[in-house]
Amino acid sequence: MTASSQPALTRERLHEVLWLLVAKHTDRDPQHLRPEHRLQQDLGADSLTVVELTMAVEEELGITLPETLLDNPNLTVGELEAAIAALHR
Repeated sequence: MTASSQPALTRERLHEVLWLLVAKHTDRDPQHLRPEHRLQQDLGADSLTVVELTMAVEEELGITLPETLLDNPNLTVGELEAAIAALHR
């Protein structure tokens, strides 16, 4: 799917896509994810998992995430969602 043929990135779509991808890459139930969950410490994502998750998010949403954001070992799901939303203001 090309960026021009993707649905608009609404807050709801962003939340749904991100939660599903985080759940898939961390083997969690998306209904049990919380914004304060840290990708590495709380959800058990290692550096490879974070890279794979990042690539999946970028591909699905047609965006490029700043590397400085992803270098944060305490990055939470909520912070990731807010950063993505800020890219589309």
